[in-house]
Amino acid sequence: MSKVKVVLFLLNKKGYVVLKRICKEEELKRQIDFVVLDQDSGNKEDFYLEMVDFCKNKNIKFYNRKDNYIINAEYSIAIGWRWFIKDVKNLIVIHDSLLPKYRGFSPLPNMLIKGEKEIGATAIFASKEMDKGEIIIQQKIKIKYPIKIKDAIDKMSEVYYSTVISLFKTINTDCKIRSFKQDENKASYSIWRDCDDFFINWNQSAKKIKRFIDSVGYPYEGAKTKIGGEVVNIDDVYIINDLKLETKHVGKILMFKEGKPVVICKNGAVVIESARIGNNLYKFNKLRQRLN
Repeated sequence: MSKVKVVLFLLNKKGYVVLKRICKEEELKRQIDFVVLDQDSGNKEDFYLEMVDFCKNKNIKFYNRKDNYIINAEYSIAIGWRWFIKDVKNLIVIHDSLLPKYRGFSPLPNMLIKGEKEIGATAIFASKEMDKGEIIIQQKIKIKYPIKIKDAIDKMSEVYYSTVISLFKTINTDCKIRSFKQDENKASYSIWRDCDDFFINWNQSAKKIKRFIDSVGYPYEGAKTKIGGEVVNIDDVYIINDLKLETKHVGKILMFKEGKPVVICKNGAVVIESARIGNNLYKFNKLRQRLN
């Protein structure tokens, strides 16, 4: 029996990991009709060139998103994809959350910021309304904090691969893929983030600030603050909880600990271990500074 052909829309590390792992199994590789790729300007690790080279080396037909191509495959699967895909039958989208929670944009960073104890992916049939399609497969894993977004992406890449393998096998064994409707009573939405949403709110607890910094770091833009009119990226901090402050002036540097600034938060304080302006290391050289 001939294998059912599949078109893959792939973006960033999750797409790259899935593509490489699929091609380790010749039977799965033969199911790929072709691959559609593009660059991800908001991600410092978009893996576009790596996927192009990989497709060339493995003799896999591929297109850029802006190219002209015709889809005749029975199914298409979108992984990490950011753009609308029109007029494609049996389009399956893999979303970075346990739907119906966190429909919408940037679900993984927003889940980490919120402190969710489980993360996962959901394969759904594409729908006209945002992430409302029927659920085919859902897989999840437990996580522990602190965790950086880069490490969470690595974990999610494995979840994506497992989900896609299940889809490929289901496509070949079922004449019709079974799915079920989402529970609208449990639905929630994840909002898109722009450059203003990367600024640290020092009027939060040290625990929340640490979690925020870890959740929006590399490969994304990274957490930011303003110091004396300059925008400074804060890449890494650790928490101090044993300081007794008679008054709390959040955002002020209290002192230096082993040469690193201790910044007052609403509850507790953080020590800034790494900061930069652009690609250059930022050195704190004054005590009387306020971070806004």
